[in-house]
Parts: sequence; C-alpha cells; structure tokens
Amino acid sequence: SYYNSLILEDSNNFLGEEEKEKIKKLESLFQSIAIYTEGVILFFSLSKFVLHYVPFIRGKAKALMKNKDYLFDSLHNIIEQRRNEIENTPLDQPLCHDMLTSFITANTPRDINIQKHEITDSLRPMTDEEIHGNLLDAMIGGTDTVS
Repeated sequence: SYYNSLILEDSNNFLGEEEKEKIKKLESLFQSIAIYTEGVILFFSLSKFVLHYVPFIRGKAKALMKNKDYLFDSLHNIIEQRRNEIENTPLDQPLCHDMLTSFITANTPRDINIQKHEITDSLRPMTDEEIHGNLLDAMIGGTDTVS
C-alpha cells in the first residue's frame, strides 16, 4: 500500500526503535481498518443465528469482533493521547492543523476558526464518541473508495 512505499526497506536502518515501533502500530491499525471494512458485510448479510451457531462462521465472527475491539481501543487511545497533548500545550503555542486536532478543539478556546459563535447547545465541543465516529467514517470512507 501507499504508506509502505514511503519508507523503503533500505531506509529502515536509519530509523530509531521508537519510529520502527510507531510504523508497526500504524501498519496494524491500517490492516485492522481494512479487515473491519470487509467484515461489516458479513454482519449485515447474515442473521444472528448463523453468526452465533454455524461453527466456521462463528469463528470468523469472533475474529472480526476481536478486530473491532482492537480498532476501537486504538482510536480511543489516539484521541486520548492527542487530547492530553492539546491540554498540555500552552495557549501561546500553535497546535498542528489536522483533522483530529480540529475535532478536539472545535468550539473551545483553542479553536483555530476565525469566526467565533455564541455558545449554544448545538455549538458545544465534540465528545470522544462523536470524534471516534467521525474518524472511523473518514478512514473507512477513504479506505473503501480508494481500494
């Protein structure tokens, strides 16, 4: 895939152990997203009875559920880690401009949008569950439409 082509096997010698571990975690996350995307079809197409009681399908369904748990835990950890980074960054220092940071800082004092709105119930900061759903939609949409 594309992210593997960015880091050639030869340049792997120049990376530190921390960078190599990050790459392994990202590869595992990307594989998990692909498995999750393919597995959704199984859950939509088969009944609960078949998923729970047909032996070879039950094993596949359990593996897909384990993959889903890994994916959701990984996303939760990423959101929590970035939220902690943002909270520990002084207000006078700029934040990186990416989708996750935008989701976390939206409608907060750290919001990078120039136009500010009055705080109402509809303009509250996003919860972790809402951020999780939006990230998953973006990643699955990107994975599904590219592949």
